[in-house]
Amino acid sequence: MRHNGLLIEDGILAYMEEKAVKAYPAECCGILYGMDRDGEPVVCGVLALENHEAGEQIRVSYDTDPLELFEKEKRIAAEGYEILGFYHSHPDKPAVASDKDDRQMLPGLIYLIMSVSSVRVTDIRIWIKKGPDKEPKELAVKRQKG
Repeated sequence: MRHNGLLIEDGILAYMEEKAVKAYPAECCGILYGMDRDGEPVVCGVLALENHEAGEQIRVSYDTDPLELFEKEKRIAAEGYEILGFYHSHPDKPAVASDKDDRQMLPGLIYLIMSVSSVRVTDIRIWIKKGPDKEPKELAVKRQKG
């Protein structure tokens, strides 16, 4: 995949924004899944994941249950899709990859980050790493009506 951008429906973005505002001041997180269409990733859906981070860390970080992730990955594959990447929110912080985000990014997967306040998402940015020692590169958000 060439990964110049990510095609995503407005309804899917609205769902993620709702999750981010509802989770505030904690980070929300989840899976982006879909398919490759003509060399470009297309998000067909998202699945929320529970943030298992503890205490005050839940405001600046997320931790997922590997078993929950595995079960959702099986469900996605059974529907004929693949995991394209992950999304999460940054409460009261910019929608840029933190040092921890950067360290945890898997090359080739897409990371959608939403900056969220107590009432709305203020920015959405998408990142990808081309290799383990590479800096994350920003991709364009290509909205699709739907």
